Amino acid sequence: MKGAFLKLMNHSTRDEVEALEKWIHDRMLDAKNSVKHKRGRYDMTVSFDPKEEAYDVIDRAITTYFQLFPILKLRPLRSIEQFDAKHREECKA
Repeated sequence: MKGAFLKLMNHSTRDEVEALEKWIHDRMLDAKNSVKHKRGRYDMTVSFDPKEEAYDVIDRAITTYFQLFPILKLRPLRSIEQFDAKHREECKA
């Protein structure tokens, strides 16, 4: 999702970028926000893919880790490499 955003951002107007940022933000937080903030009287169910949601949370944590990597002089973690390798393998299937 982030990769697509970055590719589109280079070829978009400012309005398109803002709309895309909002869509990505909403998509990333939809399940959490639906559970946390009941949206109206008829918001009685939450539909989401738990595996996809878990992946998104871990992916955001890894992204933050890599942003801090050069600042805090962090070392590469084997668990991050394993997570990334497993996801790449699943994408091939």
